[in-house]
Amino acid sequence: MIGIVAYFSQYSGGSYQYTLSLVETLTKYCKEYDCLLLKSPVFPSNLTKYFIDLGKGTAFSTKIKMFFSILLGRPLADFSQIFRTEDFPEINLMISPMVSLIPLILDKPYIVTIHDFQHKYLPEMFSLRDRLEREYLYKVAATNARMILCESEFVRNDIRKFLKIPPERIKVIVSPPPDYITSFRSNSEKQLAVKKKYRLPEKYIFYPAQFWKHKNHLNLLYALVFLKKKYKKKIDLVLTGSRQNNFDGIMKKVKDFQLQDQVHYLGFLPAEDMPYVYRLAQCLVMPSLFESVSLPVWEAFYLGIPVLSSDVCAQSEQVGNAGLLFDPLDPAAFGEKIHQLLSDKSLQKKLVTRGYQRVKNLTQKNYAVKLNKMIKNILSSSI
Repeated sequence: MIGIVAYFSQYSGGSYQYTLSLVETLTKYCKEYDCLLLKSPVFPSNLTKYFIDLGKGTAFSTKIKMFFSILLGRPLADFSQIFRTEDFPEINLMISPMVSLIPLILDKPYIVTIHDFQHKYLPEMFSLRDRLEREYLYKVAATNARMILCESEFVRNDIRKFLKIPPERIKVIVSPPPDYITSFRSNSEKQLAVKKKYRLPEKYIFYPAQFWKHKNHLNLLYALVFLKKKYKKKIDLVLTGSRQNNFDGIMKKVKDFQLQDQVHYLGFLPAEDMPYVYRLAQCLVMPSLFESVSLPVWEAFYLGIPVLSSDVCAQSEQVGNAGLLFDPLDPAAFGEKIHQLLSDKSLQKKLVTRGYQRVKNLTQKNYAVKLNKMIKNILSSSI
């Protein structure tokens, strides 16, 4: 039995889609293993035969007690109401798609994915509590894991640098987008319905991102202002994603910059509508100040739209020559790239072709081969 920590919701950012793709892959292509989801109540329960809802998130004080229980090797509290171990079947290996204490509390061998060290690069965007929690949890989870996964060489190097983990215990395995992207087949009636449903402009650029500060919506607005002033072009921008702590400030700037007729916020969209919003866009823009690997970039490559991306962290590694890269702190440079791409149809076609080349082998079937090999090696070494 493989236990998978699926303690996320749709509002958890890329970790939700990463977990969704992982579960889909294991259940479809690694059928020799039964999978048990240890999940939040809102994570889909129709993906596996076995699942346990873990209830609401634990308080920070409880997390600290868990951490020191692991560190000291003895319980500092009764966690039975959170993790009723008698309810769990025999688990041979756990996979934690994000850093979590759950495998350690259950005393199971596990694989953990570390997505990024954003708190090291942008500490000002985290509270002191959040930084300390990340420091402790990353160290404990990585030290005790049988294997650490990541999705780029950039993050692999960070794991070695910040956590002092030997290279043989780190694997770079890139996850494809979930099935609703990789298996998407366009339907003209549905596309028209989506366009009407959200009142989408005839032409627009698209940025799907939750409203965290590092997503850099502000400089994207400055780029629109630049384009309006220099080229007299009013570029429509469609935004999706949940309203995180930077949302109100960005909406205020939209009014201050008089961009109300250009910026269209659609909210958090259902998965079945997202591919059509991509397909109707002229391009994806990804101005983020920090990305380890950007799932929207893979989605855009899959769905056949050109990509404009900031040149930060692992983005150049991910995008390669299949998109236009820019400095996210320079709105004018960003604006020039938008103008260049939207003015050049041949460039758009070239980037779409290159994007497909980058993802044509990034399939759940190929992902399963790598996961299966790793799982078998860990299980055989545990015997």
